[in-house]
Amino acid sequence: MYKAIIIDDEPKSISSIEYVLERNCSNIEVVSTARSADEGYIKIKDLDPDIVFLDVEMPYGDGFELLNRLVDHRFEIIFVTAYENFAIKAFKVDAVDYILKPFTEDDIIKAVKKATVRVQEKKLIHHSSSATRKPARPFSKRIAVPAFDGLAFLNVDEIIRCEASENYTYFYMKDAKKMLVCKTISDYEEMLAPFDFHRIHQSHLINLAFVQKYVKGRGGYVVMQDGVSVDVSARKKMEFLESIFK
Repeated sequence: MYKAIIIDDEPKSISSIEYVLERNCSNIEVVSTARSADEGYIKIKDLDPDIVFLDVEMPYGDGFELLNRLVDHRFEIIFVTAYENFAIKAFKVDAVDYILKPFTEDDIIKAVKKATVRVQEKKLIHHSSSATRKPARPFSKRIAVPAFDGLAFLNVDEIIRCEASENYTYFYMKDAKKMLVCKTISDYEEMLAPFDFHRIHQSHLINLAFVQKYVKGRGGYVVMQDGVSVDVSARKKMEFLESIFK
């Protein structure tokens, strides 16, 4: 759930944004609203939102003056305003979107989707150090995979990633060994899910414990500890980012 604050001097505009969010964005909680820059400043400091919907022209200070008072803010900004001539200035302060009134539901929904992706990306960068990883399990877990002469038992803590190859799956291990198994990657997705493995692409299942870096993009890609870059599909991007913080 993402926390949002709406700052606008027009009650009708606040109500309209709240209505769209309630109907279409179940992952957004409007924790407060404000009708001036001063009131908005207090609410932001108290509630630490993830997203702020911000008007430009308001009594007792505009939206840009409010942002200047908030040094090193972490929230994403979505401007909602009747003034089209501040768009360039808005993007200079790294706003996610600049929506002109009167807005449509689709305007708000698209902006929220972009904002939540950026929130997750920032959290991932902030928490990417090994100190924030989940503690190692006290003992190794093993899975059995078919081998040429029977079964091979693999420690899941030593599997870096799995890669699909038609009806086969390659296992890439911590010791740099590579094993080909005559089962599909889907057979192992559910089996390995309890051990922090995540399907980030139709062809790739990765062990989150071995993710060294995430590089953003339409889908982006991860760099694993063995130095290999693995694409994240755009369709699975949000699910992957959210899995990091479960």
